[in-house]
Amino acid sequence: MLTTLCRWQTKMNNDPDTVADYGQLNEASGWVDVSERTLLQLTGDDRFVFLHNMCTNEIKALQVGQGTELFLTTVQGKVLAYGFAHNRSNDILLDTSAGQASAMIAHLDRYVIREDVALQEAELSCLVVTGQASTQVLADVAGIPLPEEPLANAEGQFAGECAPAAAHFEGEQFDSSRHGFGGEPFEFTLGEGQVIRGWDEGFATMKPGERALLTIKAEYAYGDAGSPPKIPPQATLEFDVELIGADVLKDEM
Repeated sequence: MLTTLCRWQTKMNNDPDTVADYGQLNEASGWVDVSERTLLQLTGDDRFVFLHNMCTNEIKALQVGQGTELFLTTVQGKVLAYGFAHNRSNDILLDTSAGQASAMIAHLDRYVIREDVALQEAELSCLVVTGQASTQVLADVAGIPLPEEPLANAEGQFAGECAPAAAHFEGEQFDSSRHGFGGEPFEFTLGEGQVIRGWDEGFATMKPGERALLTIKAEYAYGDAGSPPKIPPQATLEFDVELIGADVLKDEM
């Protein structure tokens, strides 16, 4: 799965839960799913001039890998949205707050007359990765260094959405693969919903041989229903996991 790594400038509010989460994430490395954000792709030879004329910042001069913040405005100068534009190798990725896709596409499409511009909602997930070790974690997972400049971007190759995987696990509510199942790792396919969402997204950030503690909130596990009789409703789960990896298993077999 081709992904884009962007360095953001962020601000934090003073909500106690947010402050606590920020402190925990900042100690080492962690990620937050912000896939609800609006992500639009602009393609076509005229995409730079077109977006430049519809916003408040310099778009035409952006080089591949560069980004900028912007206000999207009407022709009268009324602000419609605040966000970021990232110049990637084949498109401009427009990133703004959640729930804006339909309105923004409808607005921009009104002004596409003869220009070679196509607009569509990007089929991408969006994660914020933060912490003192986040730069090295992303470099290890994606195989490329994180850009140093604010709002810069780079493209790297993560594991595919349906990548075969194998892992050891231990959880308070579950049997242990290390001590049960003949000591064999648990095999599954990432991204196909064969496991809880917290596993799909957590293991996708790991590399073979890595061991981690996954703390998974209810909405990424079994939700309001739980999984009787072992998992109560709204349960937060903890797993001591180790990603073995399909290549390792293949070599051993």
